[in-house]
Amino acid sequence: IARLALAPSGGQAADLLLSLQQVAGHEQAEKTRKRLIRTVEDAQRADGTWSRVSNGPLQRLIVETAQAAYTLPADSRAKKRAAGALERFLPRIDDPYTAAVVLATGLVGESATETLTKLLLVDGELAKLPSGVVNTWGAPPARAEYLAWGTLALSDEQGGEARGEAVAELLQGYDAVWGFGAGPADPVALDAIASALDALAKPVDVTLKRDGKTAGTVRVDPKDPAALLMDLPTGTATW
Repeated sequence: IARLALAPSGGQAADLLLSLQQVAGHEQAEKTRKRLIRTVEDAQRADGTWSRVSNGPLQRLIVETAQAAYTLPADSRAKKRAAGALERFLPRIDDPYTAAVVLATGLVGESATETLTKLLLVDGELAKLPSGVVNTWGAPPARAEYLAWGTLALSDEQGGEARGEAVAELLQGYDAVWGFGAGPADPVALDAIASALDALAKPVDVTLKRDGKTAGTVRVDPKDPAALLMDLPTGTATW
């Protein structure tokens, strides 16, 4: 991040801000975040939108604007202008992916939220990711990215089991090399999981069982996080 943040474009600054949402207490990260916020704000166009390309589909413009606004603090004037732009585009949103990204910003009113939620949720489940839509980077969004925005777009009350299932699928799809599989939107997936899971308020014991018998237990302390390391026997078993 330090190298890429030296002279980023507005779009690159927005990408980097996705990874710098919670940096309080880290002096260098806080300074970098403030500078990146100014870069994103300066890149906003007169009509309240953001775009990395001179020509492109309206659907991409809406997603770019929503994602850039998502990275900005609540008191940002640029974020307020973006809210006006998104309000103007609401009648043109007709797919669940774009609806999810816009809902995740929290910038639309109650009536619009209800309309967009109906696009996102069908029979209590996340609607199928349609073809033809693109993300901020102009590529078809990966399913992991869609799940992440869908999770951020819905409250527990709105999403119910669909939200929990989206988070579970994100966690199951994590790979030590490839992350969540959302590409540059992986920080969004991490935000989604953090928003959906309650933080630990006190130490808890994590137990792994093999064939119904305890194979290992480790205590996780939120004040002193550490990797969950257990010495486990080899062989075929049901975990």
